[in-house]
Amino acid sequence: MAAFNKFQKFIADLANGGIDIATATYKFILTNNLPDSANWEHYADVTGELSTLHGYTNGGQSSATISASQTGGVYTLKLTDISWTATGGSIGPFQYVILYDTVSNLLIGWFDYGSALTVSSGLPFQIQMNPTTGILQAA
Repeated sequence: MAAFNKFQKFIADLANGGIDIATATYKFILTNNLPDSANWEHYADVTGELSTLHGYTNGGQSSATISASQTGGVYTLKLTDISWTATGGSIGPFQYVILYDTVSNLLIGWFDYGSALTVSSGLPFQIQMNPTTGILQAA
């Protein structure tokens, strides 16, 4: 699994009340452009998102909140797994999967798969969340 990276402005958005991670509505999007961690803050800042085609819909795939809770000073966000299945052609190429909140349109973080991926027709691309640590922990 690729490592999850937070956008630098996410922590400030969280601290200033711009995003409520317990009630946010989450989506993942695919892009082949390296996220600008220091400057991107909103969904509109993202460049290179894939177009709606072959099983991918521009704007992303929804992921529901399983739990968002604090234990011992560590806040953990757990989301449902998601997947895209390529149909009638391939999805990609893409290297980055970006998580954002659709309520505020604020960016949270991204996965970097290390190189461009292309999902062949008939095959799925899945993101499986860690059932213990979730997608995000803040202490």
